This record gives sequence, C-alpha cells and structure tokens, in this order.
Amino acid sequence: MPKEQINTPARRLVGWMREDDGSLSTTQWFTGWAQDGDVLHDGEHWENTPVVFVGWSNHDRLGDSLQISVSVDAEEILRMAKNIEHNRALGLEGAGVTVPDQYEFSTIVMSRPEAQKLIRTAKRARDAVFGADE
Repeated sequence: MPKEQINTPARRLVGWMREDDGSLSTTQWFTGWAQDGDVLHDGEHWENTPVVFVGWSNHDRLGDSLQISVSVDAEEILRMAKNIEHNRALGLEGAGVTVPDQYEFSTIVMSRPEAQKLIRTAKRARDAVFGADE
C-alpha cells in the first residue's frame, strides 16, 4: 500500500497567556514556533504537530481503498486525555459550562506547496484506486 507524507511536522510552543498581575490565565492560551535554545516557562509545553499521510491500495484483500490519516505524537494524545479527565473531574457541565465530547488534533496551517502536494497525491491515489476521470 503506497503511503505518502504530505506535510513536515513542526514543534510548537504552547502556553497560557499571562494576566496583568503576572499569573497564568485560565482561559487564554497562545502558540508560537519553537526556536533552538527556547526554555519552557510555567504553564508552557512543546507540542509536536500532527503529520498528514495519504495512503491507497487497489490490491487490498478487502477491496480498493484510499485513506487520509493523521499521525499524532503519543505525548499529545496523553496530554489531551489528561485535559479531558481534568475537565470532567471539575464537574463543569453541572455549572452550565459545555464540555465538548469530541476533540481534534490539527496540523499547522499548510503552505501552498503542501496543499498542492496533498491535491496531487490524492488525485494520484484516486486514479490508482478508482481509475482516472475523463
């Protein structure tokens, strides 16, 4: 099954904004790009952004297939799970705060060349699996 990576993973710096008094915000966060030598401060962490892949097969025993997958770093999944458990334990739903039942992992914003590669690869995969459009 051919599988092609579309975007280059990046390392983001994620943290909570500082309030006027210097304390960490509980509602606003920021992201920035990691630079060599950056030091983490209170409430900040590195985030390895997801990577997009396009995979396809027209010889699969279960039939033809075309899939787009997102590879997420295990630490990001564990961090999200911890956040979900924390929010549920707070009982925010009882306080009238909506706690989402679905979460998403998103890549960094794709550049034009990455978007073009995604389109070209998806078309190549579609043609291999379903045949070319006329």
